[in-house]
Amino acid sequence: SLTFFYGMKLTHFQYTFYQKIDTTTAVDNYMLFSTHLDNIIKKIETDKETEKDAKKLERLDKKIASVKKIVNIVDQIFSAMSCSTCETLVGAYEPKFNDNPDNVDLMKKILTVLSKKECTDTLFFETVAIALYEKEPSAPAAHNIAKLFLRKGNYVDAAIWYDKCIEQETVDTVKAQYYFDAAKVANVNKKFVQARSYCYKAAELKPGFGDPYILIADMYAKTGCGDDSFERKTIYWLVVDKLVQAKTVDPSLTDAVNTQIGAYAGSYPTFTEGFQRGIENGQAYKIGCWINESTTVRLKKE
Repeated sequence: SLTFFYGMKLTHFQYTFYQKIDTTTAVDNYMLFSTHLDNIIKKIETDKETEKDAKKLERLDKKIASVKKIVNIVDQIFSAMSCSTCETLVGAYEPKFNDNPDNVDLMKKILTVLSKKECTDTLFFETVAIALYEKEPSAPAAHNIAKLFLRKGNYVDAAIWYDKCIEQETVDTVKAQYYFDAAKVANVNKKFVQARSYCYKAAELKPGFGDPYILIADMYAKTGCGDDSFERKTIYWLVVDKLVQAKTVDPSLTDAVNTQIGAYAGSYPTFTEGFQRGIENGQAYKIGCWINESTTVRLKKE
C-alpha cells in the first residue's frame, strides 16, 4: 500500500541519519527524501484535478494528509540535527556552489534547503538566488529576490527587482499585485509620483482593486504640500476623493474607508477660511506641489 511504501521510505531516512555521515551527505539525503515526498503530494494533487468521484477525491485527500504528516516528521528529524543550522548549511553548500557556479539544479537545491530552514536572510542565499535568476529569469524568481531585499529593509534594491517582476509577468492580475507592491516600495523611497503611477496601473490591470486608491490617499494625506495651513488642509478633499474611489471599485472596503473619510472630513478648511480666500463650496480647486490634481471645494461648518 502507499502507506507502507511511505513508511519504508521514512524508516530508511531515519536509518540514514542515525549513521555517522558528513554534513553535506546529511543535507543531500534530507533533500532527497524531502523532494521525493513533495513530488508525491504534487502527483496526488494533479490526480485530484481530473477526478470526479467524491469517494476517490476523499481518499486522495487522506493520502495527501498522510504524506504531509511524514513531511513534518522528516523535517523534525532534520531540525534536531546539528547540521541543520544556517551557518552549517551555508558552510556545506558554499564550496559546492563556488565549484559549480553554473549548475542550475544545484542552485535550486540550495535555495530549497535554505528556504525550508528559514535561512533566506543570508548573503549566500541572495547570491544563489540572483545567480539562478540570471540563468532562468522569471517573474516569480524576481519576486522572491524582491521580497528578500524587503526583509532586509533594502528598499532601493527591492524596487529594482519589482521592476523586473513587472517586466516579465504576463498575467494581468498578478502583474497588478506586482505594481501595487512596487508602489509601496516607491512610497518608502519617497518617489511619490512613481508610486502613484504604479497604483493607477495596478487598478487598471485588476478590476475591483481598491487598495491602490487607499495608498494614494495615504500618500496625499502625509505629503505636507502647501505653503500654509489652509492649503495643507485642502489636500484632504482630494484624499477623500481617492477613498471614495476605493470603496466604489471594491465595496468590501466600505466600512474601513468610511471611518477614514469621517476622520479626514473633520480636517477640512472652514467656511471662514474659505470666505477669506474667496472660495465657495462646489468650486473646482487645483492642488499644487507634486500632486498637481484638481478636486472640489468642501468647506466645513464651524
